[in-house]
Amino acid sequence: MLARMNLIMLFYRNLSAQRTALVQKKMQIDHTSALILIESFKVFLSCLVIALLYKGLHSISPTVFILSLFVLYLINTSMVLFDSVERIKMKYNYDYLRLSNTSDDKFFREILVYNYGVRLLLSMPTTIPLAVFISIFAGIGGVSVLLLVNSVILFLYTLIKVIPGVTKQWVQSTLLVSSRILPFAIGYLFMSILVKLILLSRSEIHIYGFSMNYMLAMNHRIDQSENLVRKLNLLNVMSQMMGSWLCIACAIFVALLAMLLLLNVKSNSVPVQYKLYSWYVTIIQSLLKNMSSSEAYKYKDVCLLLNTGRELDKDPLGIFLPSELFLLAGANLALLLYIHNVYVYLFLFLVQIYMLVTGVLRTLCHLFPGVFRFESDCHNWIPLRLSERLNFSDVLASKYIILRRMALYPCATTTVLLMIEFSVYMRTAIFVLLPDFIIIGLLYSPIVKRILRTDYEVFCILASSGEVMNLSSVKEYSGYQAISTANSLFHRAIMYLTVLSSLVCAFFVLIRGFQWLWYDLAFSFAFAIVLLLSSRYYTKERKVIVKGS
Repeated sequence: MLARMNLIMLFYRNLSAQRTALVQKKMQIDHTSALILIESFKVFLSCLVIALLYKGLHSISPTVFILSLFVLYLINTSMVLFDSVERIKMKYNYDYLRLSNTSDDKFFREILVYNYGVRLLLSMPTTIPLAVFISIFAGIGGVSVLLLVNSVILFLYTLIKVIPGVTKQWVQSTLLVSSRILPFAIGYLFMSILVKLILLSRSEIHIYGFSMNYMLAMNHRIDQSENLVRKLNLLNVMSQMMGSWLCIACAIFVALLAMLLLLNVKSNSVPVQYKLYSWYVTIIQSLLKNMSSSEAYKYKDVCLLLNTGRELDKDPLGIFLPSELFLLAGANLALLLYIHNVYVYLFLFLVQIYMLVTGVLRTLCHLFPGVFRFESDCHNWIPLRLSERLNFSDVLASKYIILRRMALYPCATTTVLLMIEFSVYMRTAIFVLLPDFIIIGLLYSPIVKRILRTDYEVFCILASSGEVMNLSSVKEYSGYQAISTANSLFHRAIMYLTVLSSLVCAFFVLIRGFQWLWYDLAFSFAFAIVLLLSSRYYTKERKVIVKGS
């Protein structure tokens, strides 16, 4: 054990040598003195930040002050979770050091322990002052929570390293569905707070109207909420609910689980290879039927798509269960219970269907970048330039037809799931949502074109430049982000203004009842205009040419 501690200290000194080199050179001191000086300065900065937080927040609410300390502690201790396996191996010269060990798996586990220990040492100048002040202000309850936080981080650290070695697809699919809990919780918590504020404002508007009395009443309600927060001691509530010793026991249990997980870590874990569902492959293959000789580029893209679908890096279940679906499901759980106007349902359903369709399309583009992100076209730029019959429109038509067909079924699946959730809360028949289905159906093609627009325009710029294309992806082009921002600026502005105006109308009861129908119609019209404008391509339809020809 002592030898391992010395080895951790040696790794720590070596990794900190880069940070101390400049101080050593300027101040003409040795490595140890420079390291002590830098770490002492970090401790001083941590104490200064804590003092500023105490002065600014403790007088307002001790609970907010303690929570801010916990957040800072969590940020510093969780940095170890972002160390990938490849980065750890490179940092500790794994491929060289493993030559002197008989078991690669055992040695890799030791490297993971060393990396965790080094990370703890690197974070100590900031975490120790935070832990000391938390224990002073929160007592044994704060210490027990700190132990639990460290145990959970250790558990996540080992879990992240174990997951790549799990070769069973059903386990990975279960983990994917479990990961959707986070967006569901975020949507629910955010919308719960927003709904409470809207209900509070609407109740005061109904009593006082939009007047000075309304402002005074809202100010009084906010003061009452602040007094409640000041009186609330979160850690005392936590101690009463579960007890400090129970929290410590949970921390020990989680740490033991982390140790058990560490025993299952493999040094060379082979990632799981996924395949597209067979019925989904059949749908893609149907695109090859009745194909003419002028659709050679489409044939190439379909074949590439089928080949990629045999060895996917990510679970195709994510196409049918995007994170946007769970984010909206959590938000609807907190929101739809308080809505009694069918026209508000129409507005929300249209906005949410659009978010789901966009999420599905982006997921497909991310899953098949060789086709929909023009990566294969960047690799095959020489045949494209030599071809006399190939136009830019052929390249776009191929991507557009395939993406529109592939996204149709997951879009329908997510829309039906969303409709089922709406039907639980709606007091009227579900067929009243039919106009939204018609609108999205008519605008489905412009939405697909908008998703492809930036990548297509950048590809046209690169292909027509006449220069050698050394990029593996259009995203590596230096002007990609500027073009993307310009293409989506008008679209985002309209969408943000629509969401903001709807919140203002709901908050101050500016429109009610049948008036929401006119708001819905105005939004639908603006929504259609924006999508039609955003799906227009400003690159000229011309051949791919070679400079000087």
